[in-house]
Amino acid sequence: EIFEAFLRCRTKSHLLGHGVAIEGAAANLPQEPLEEVFRRNASVRLRANVGEGQVYLGTPPVGAIRRQIYSLIADCSLSTSSLKAELHALRLVRGTGRTDQSGYTPLRFLSNERLSIIDRLLLAFDALVFSQFVGISPRFGEFIHGQDCRTTRVPLTALYDKVESVLTAITAQQAQSSDPPLVLNKHCAECQYALRCGQIARDADDLSLLSKMNEKERERLHRKGIFTVTQLSYTFRHRKHRSKPRHDHALKALAI
Repeated sequence: EIFEAFLRCRTKSHLLGHGVAIEGAAANLPQEPLEEVFRRNASVRLRANVGEGQVYLGTPPVGAIRRQIYSLIADCSLSTSSLKAELHALRLVRGTGRTDQSGYTPLRFLSNERLSIIDRLLLAFDALVFSQFVGISPRFGEFIHGQDCRTTRVPLTALYDKVESVLTAITAQQAQSSDPPLVLNKHCAECQYALRCGQIARDADDLSLLSKMNEKERERLHRKGIFTVTQLSYTFRHRKHRSKPRHDHALKALAI
């Protein structure tokens, strides 16, 4: 959970890592119900295509995984000394020869048609925890995604280093007691800490209240000594002639 949060919002990962409580009505909001429904339905459909006695629901003993007893393992929770992953499924892929051995492929269900880099890193995280738990590193993972529940195979080898880099950054972040700089982003719409962070941003008059302003634009304004919406509003200058209309952050700041 903290790993996924770090990919989407570093403030959220810090709050989760330090056990900050969720306030008010936000605690009762359902978390991604669409994804849960899609995951459940896709899992049922996948299990229906596997022979009787070849499906294991839950976490089997590590010996059963190494002996490759089951063709499909669903809703598998794996833990190491410092990591925990809730794997959607593990599918056994039979090898064709000595150089192509049989092994489990981690699988995730996703309602989106397109796969993002975050989706791929989450799959690689599952595979990394699996490799530490079992001692075997999967070379590929799979997504079952989209309206047609199509399967997309993803190479994992190049993603492992990126996952390790994120885990190192998370460890460094959790060692700090102070909150990272708060920046509102698109993930706030589905985050349980949205009320808390929104109030802090409003109290600070933070530039991230301007949702269309990206990180590079904020950094450029910071170098100019502009840190608040109010400060930015004073920079607006009306121009009578423009070659083409464009979004003006200073005008938006003035409107606020």
